[in-house]
Amino acid sequence: MNIPVRKTISCEYIAIYNLIELIRGRGATEDTEYNPYSTFKTSDILIIDEAGVQYDTDNARADLFALFEYRYNNFKPTIVISNYAIEGTDRQKSLRNYLGQRIMDRLMSGVSKQFHLEGRSMRRRGSGKARLVEEEVSA
Repeated sequence: MNIPVRKTISCEYIAIYNLIELIRGRGATEDTEYNPYSTFKTSDILIIDEAGVQYDTDNARADLFALFEYRYNNFKPTIVISNYAIEGTDRQKSLRNYLGQRIMDRLMSGVSKQFHLEGRSMRRRGSGKARLVEEEVSA
């Protein structure tokens, strides 16, 4: 007899600059039972947004590396969202330049998937009202 099993999967989302603040302890709460960094470290799936916008320092990179290393060693999927290309020249901004070789090695090894999405930024379009005016004018 086959009995269906339900499993709850935890998924956390955070912008990378907020994650760095938590790692450094600036986002800690007085509630000692809740450790926000531990939540992001151990969640089944972690989504990190705005990669490449973080503080570009060796300390920030080292703080992030510890998180990525833990997740990599424990087979926990991590999704990284960025407006930057993975590779770039020395003069171009790239995800590899911001995150560093060690983190990128962990992100790109194994069964990693890359998705390239094209299109205009929704943030740059302005409010819905401004969009409607643009559409009416261009028609």
